[in-house]
Amino acid sequence: MRREHARQYERKNIECDPSQEPDALPDPGSAGLYDALEMREALESLPENYREPLLLQVLGGFSCQEIADMVGSSTGAVMTRLSRARLALRKLPGFGRGRKAVMR
Repeated sequence: MRREHARQYERKNIECDPSQEPDALPDPGSAGLYDALEMREALESLPENYREPLLLQVLGGFSCQEIADMVGSSTGAVMTRLSRARLALRKLPGFGRGRKAVMR
């Protein structure tokens, strides 16, 4: 029951007042922009069949079964692709244990 309750909030879109939101992009001189660009390049270096399920899970909040239905594959294949995508990212220089957003 606790997991189902948590799942309700995974994909919940919170409406925010645009006047209250911070700038979408960090200051160009900040490390945040560099990190975002570095992460984007790392994700683009992944093969499409690894990148798509990873982005659907991390950014979209979809379950493995939902991703499998979307990409026309089995749940086990999606789980394998997610695992291999994370492993491939960990092998990139500078992406060991420090990048927790995608590595979880």
